[in-house]
Parts: sequence; C-alpha cells; structure tokens
Amino acid sequence: MRLEQVWVQRIFKSKVWSGSGRSAITKDKRIAGQAQVKERKYQRLDHRLRIGHKKKARLQISLKQISSC
Repeated sequence: MRLEQVWVQRIFKSKVWSGSGRSAITKDKRIAGQAQVKERKYQRLDHRLRIGHKKKARLQISLKQISSC
C-alpha cells in the first residue's frame, strides 16, 4: 500500500468527507436527475403535440378532397 492511498483513505474516513460533503454531492445528482426527468417529460409532450398536429393536417387534407368531389 502506497503512502498516497493511505492518505486518501484517511481523508475519506475523516470528518471532511462524512456528512455535509457527501450529501451535497448526492443532492446535486438528485437535482440533475429531476431536471432530466422534466426535460424528457416536455420532450414527450412536444412529440405528442407534433403528432397531433400532423393528424389534424391530414384530416384537413382529406376533408378538402371530400369537399372537392
């Protein structure tokens, strides 16, 4: 075991890394995760709206064809 590894272990075991530091990291990750979920939700909504729009356009075209008969 090299000296650096020993120091790293000591730092991780010491108060510096226990508690606030680690929870802050996980909190950041959680916030990032929530943001991603929200983004995905809006992307899905956007996709649905686009599909809806296409269907509407298709309906209008078919209505025009029927009325022109």
